[in-house]
Formats: sequence, structure tokens, C-alpha cells
Amino acid sequence: MPSIPKRHDKAFITRIKKAISQKKIKKKKYKLGTCARIEDNGNTYLLFAFTHFDENNKANIERYEYASVVNDILNRAAEICENRPVYMPLFGTGLSRINLPAQQVLHYLTDTILFASPLVILGGLNIVMKSLDDMDVNLNMIEDIFKSNKFSM
Repeated sequence: MPSIPKRHDKAFITRIKKAISQKKIKKKKYKLGTCARIEDNGNTYLLFAFTHFDENNKANIERYEYASVVNDILNRAAEICENRPVYMPLFGTGLSRINLPAQQVLHYLTDTILFASPLVILGGLNIVMKSLDDMDVNLNMIEDIFKSNKFSM
């Protein structure tokens, strides 16, 4: 697994801010699901519009928008990843204010992936979570869903 930068990695954050400013995408509003490709130290990162911002600059996304946005992001990732693995966070458990438990968000995310348009990511898709215990996520439940529906894992 490649090194995934930590939030506090100041050098990484500085490089991403520089790349954003060079692309002149800093203050423009984008349609949800819009992706910007950033290359850094041999890694490719996708910055994407996942939420709206209200007048107080608080992020939010409606539940009905989630599947469409995730589908757009995954299709873009599939286009550029070649045969490399894709690592993504469990979208919707932080500042997006979906207000669902992480277990439900994970279930919804896996459903979105399974029922989306045909998606091929040769290197594999990895959903990164900070801690299963902290997020109160039971992966056995997700595995049971896959097995009961005869999906391959």
C-alpha cells in the first residue's frame, strides 16, 4: 500500500495548495462530482467537489445527491488510475453532514459501487477508514451482504 499522507503532513498540504493555486480552482464553485487531478511525488490525487457550502461556509450534501457524486468520482478515478489501486476515504462520515452512522454510510457506499454503471478498477478499490472501532463499523455485516447476494469479493 502506498504511503497515504496524514492530515498534518505540512509538506503535502503545501504542495497541494500550490497545485490548486496553479490550476486557479481555489475560489470557483464547481458542480458536485467535479474532479481535479493533482500529481505529487509519483502519486495521483483527485480533489473533488463533494459538498455544497452554505452562507456560513459549512459543508453539506443531501443524501439523494450522494450516489451520483460518488459515481462521478469513481468513474473519473477509473479513467486515470490505469492499473494502480485506488484509495478513497469513507465519504460522508465527516464534515459533509450526512448525519448517518459510519456503518450505514459504508453500506450505502458499497451499494452505490455495486449498482453504479460498470466500473473497472484493475488495481482494486480500497476504502480507507481511520479506525473501525472509533467509527463503530462491523465489516462482517458488509461481507454477509456480499455473500448473501452472491457478489464476488
